[in-house]
Amino acid sequence: MKLEAVDLREPALVCPSTVVDIRGPLLKIHFDGWEVTYDQYLDMDSLDLFPVGYCEITGHPLQPPGPRPDPYTQPGYQYGESHMKGLAGNNLTPAAPKMTKPLKTEQVNKPKPVKSPLHPESMYFVNRRCCCGPYLNDAKLLKIPETVKGVLGGSDKNNIVRKCLQLLVTSSENPKNVLDLLCHEFYQTKKHSDLDLAATVCIEIKTKNDKRIVRRVKIASKADTIRPNIERVLQLLGCCPNVFAKDKYPTEQCDACRVKQTSELNVNYTEFTQQPVSVPSNEPV
Repeated sequence: MKLEAVDLREPALVCPSTVVDIRGPLLKIHFDGWEVTYDQYLDMDSLDLFPVGYCEITGHPLQPPGPRPDPYTQPGYQYGESHMKGLAGNNLTPAAPKMTKPLKTEQVNKPKPVKSPLHPESMYFVNRRCCCGPYLNDAKLLKIPETVKGVLGGSDKNNIVRKCLQLLVTSSENPKNVLDLLCHEFYQTKKHSDLDLAATVCIEIKTKNDKRIVRRVKIASKADTIRPNIERVLQLLGCCPNVFAKDKYPTEQCDACRVKQTSELNVNYTEFTQQPVSVPSNEPV
């Protein structure tokens, strides 16, 4: 059954439609040319249903079946065509685009200046098999990175002295005691006046109960006193000064530590061989 019905989604539109199903007093209206997903149910006494020819008699516009074609997706459509026709009807011509001045060859090929960093960067090799002294743990020391990179001064996070101190505290037998030792020792600025301890960094540790402890340690603020500051820390902990060094040793152990370790092994071997050996006697007691 054909009729003309109002689209409930767009109440201002009257569309040609077909009754495709009847369920009691409800009529299932299908809009001609549209998919079934747009079907609607209307009561048979609804004022939104009209007989065929209603729009022609009343002068109300009747929508054509199906969706309207999109002019922007039609083949052969050129953007701005209607606008150009309007200009032609008004005897107007579009303004010519403004020409920009070409850049000079010097401006095109001129490289951009590179900003130099505020603080120079540095790197230390970690010789993890050197003598670690009484405070550090050999096994923990072997797990730290092979290199330490940072800046000579600047922010607390990237400071190379802070990174070295953090590695030493983390790889120690008792991190809290070592951290307290560093805080107390380098708080005495007069004792270490040659280092110019004008900067501070934060060192963090975690206890067995996952409690976070943060302490501030004074460090050197000038680039030429960074290396003496690290050597002073290693001396305080009884470590070899080459634990953090500019040179990387093939076995991660400096020559002095290798000679010392070899001599200690020889001494222990000599003491072991010189001990009297008890031979069991076969004579009856």
